[in-house]
Amino acid sequence: MRSFLFCTTFFGVAKLYEEAPWRYPKWIEYYSRNLAAFGSDRLFLIDDGSNPAFIQLPGVTVIDVSDYLPSELPPGPVLFRFTTHLGKLRPWIPPGGNGFPGWWRSFTFSLVLAERYGYSKIFHAESDLFVISQRLADHIRHLESGWTAFANTAYKDWATSLTQPRRRWDSNYQHWRNRLRYLLVPAGYPIYPESALQVICRDRFESLRVFLDKGVEYWSRDDLAEHSLPFDSVYSDLVGMRYGEYLIKDYPRNADYIAQSLEPWTFNQVLQG
Repeated sequence: MRSFLFCTTFFGVAKLYEEAPWRYPKWIEYYSRNLAAFGSDRLFLIDDGSNPAFIQLPGVTVIDVSDYLPSELPPGPVLFRFTTHLGKLRPWIPPGGNGFPGWWRSFTFSLVLAERYGYSKIFHAESDLFVISQRLADHIRHLESGWTAFANTAYKDWATSLTQPRRRWDSNYQHWRNRLRYLLVPAGYPIYPESALQVICRDRFESLRVFLDKGVEYWSRDDLAEHSLPFDSVYSDLVGMRYGEYLIKDYPRNADYIAQSLEPWTFNQVLQG
């Protein structure tokens, strides 16, 4: 199945997003090296209306999507940029949403790219997420149907969730509130899904279209993607979580994926396709 790998991006509007200088080049370098291991042939980045002056990625072609999409793409990684920035809503902005309309627009736009350029499989790995094990790469490469998420094993059961260290930015109140919130997983999911790592195959494109068509009003609601996306399965035979959220110095070497990676962490894996 023809597939592409994509992440969502934001470099800043009035000032440069502090992680941009290292975050996106690191992602591009890693996945360019390992693209064949996932059965993909292109890297795409979908941008939430960044200031063009801040998008400094050598070897990456920038295409504004406000007017049209070209019939043929240039070689190498391509960044598709919206000309307006939707961002994240603050809780006090009417209608009281705390949603992520910028992320939703970029995420669902992957369907437009798949249909425009003849792809039958979408692989989504956010720009701070790295799939580092061969077994997980093999699993992703061999998926041919359904909408698959992958487990965040910090929340695989009550015991592990409640014994995780406090997140870097949590107050004591937020610490316990987040524990309880993340444990409220919808019925049917055996463990908590990680929305930063997904594979959507052609037979579920129409399900993704539903969220594309909902538009900004829906995207601005305070709905976690983990709780609202219609995953067919959550692959749980792995080790992975948002290690960078927690007060730890490094990630475990037996991890299959690393989410919310930190700048000092290096990923030198060469995976086989």
